[in-house]
Amino acid sequence: MERNFRAGRGGEIDIVCRKEETIVFVEVKLRKSFTKGNPRESVTSFKIKRMIFAAKCYLNIHREFSDMNYRFDFIGISYDKDTPKIDYIENIIESSEF
Repeated sequence: MERNFRAGRGGEIDIVCRKEETIVFVEVKLRKSFTKGNPRESVTSFKIKRMIFAAKCYLNIHREFSDMNYRFDFIGISYDKDTPKIDYIENIIESSEF
């Protein structure tokens, strides 16, 4: 539905998509090396707060989705030599945090 949705300086959602009756907010992180850790380690509590803020902004703008379910997913892409490894995690943020 949308890529790189920005909520001003308050946060960003890399991908907003829909799976059936669920709006999915997706964080994507690419790591070409592990000097900064694996991609999953980039999802800190600060990042989670910014993702939630951006998602709330998105839903406020797009009120037509207000009755739908939502979730936060994560895609981590890392490389082992030249071979990409893709990790997909559904529901990376508990709904109680939102």
